[in-house]
Amino acid sequence: MILRIMAAVALITLTSCKVTSLESERAAAPAVVSWEDLPAKIKARTAFVQLEKIHSADWSVDRSGLIDLEHQTARSAGLSEGPEPIQIFLFSLVHPRAGRYFIDTGIAEIFKGQQEEWPVSSVIRGAMNMEALQIKKTTAEVLQKGAVAGVFLTHMHLDHILGGADILPEIPFLVGPGESTSRHWQNMVVQGSTDRLLGKNRPLRELGFESTAGGLAVSDYFGDGSFFVIHVPGHTPGSLAFLAVTTDGVHLMTGDTCHTAWGWKNNVTPGTFTRDKAANALALNKLKELTEQLPGIQVHPGHQNL
Repeated sequence: MILRIMAAVALITLTSCKVTSLESERAAAPAVVSWEDLPAKIKARTAFVQLEKIHSADWSVDRSGLIDLEHQTARSAGLSEGPEPIQIFLFSLVHPRAGRYFIDTGIAEIFKGQQEEWPVSSVIRGAMNMEALQIKKTTAEVLQKGAVAGVFLTHMHLDHILGGADILPEIPFLVGPGESTSRHWQNMVVQGSTDRLLGKNRPLRELGFESTAGGLAVSDYFGDGSFFVIHVPGHTPGSLAFLAVTTDGVHLMTGDTCHTAWGWKNNVTPGTFTRDKAANALALNKLKELTEQLPGIQVHPGHQNL
């Protein structure tokens, strides 16, 4: 009986850990748009944003995490386990009224130093193959062009918050529903590193989306058709994708709903890095369908260029 109680306590402990110990503030997603109306809303835009894609770092991780190698399409293509070259990206978004925002955080200056000084544990460094990181441009360098009003996170996996140390601690990070509050046993391993990367006083705002029948939940974030935040649960509970309407056309940032160029072109979800493959597949299908209604749209998978 005692052993059963101890096992139950251990299970509860493992499954009750959040990705971060920081408390998040619930914030309603403004200007909700129905999925069916989104293409028309984009075409009727009344404002534009500026968008810059920054290549923060080169990296290499196992292909089986990035692409579902059990998928029939991947099997037919003969894909197998092995290292896959990828990149870490940071997007800089400038709205004419609201100012500058980032999508994800890039990589901080501290990662130019000794690994022992990095704000991630040695276990994480090894598990994530972080010695393979090759920095191209730090977030501090990007910030020389101007401060930001906020940072949208596609999700809270560590490789998307590596630039947190270069961003002022009072700048809020905006995350999807359930992203900072959902619980999973893996968070026992990553929570400490996540906390250090975010900073102990970082404001977290968890966006709340209204459910939408037959499609994904969408917010016209600035209310003028220039920038849309899309809830794409699957890779993580609160994963987000983004649509930016610029003078250079419409851009879709998929986040890690799709990591790779091959995954996007062949409509194959990520592999072991994804929490819920079925939900991820539904979200990826919807994003693919959306792009078919928007000729000329430029798509940016999470970790590769098309």
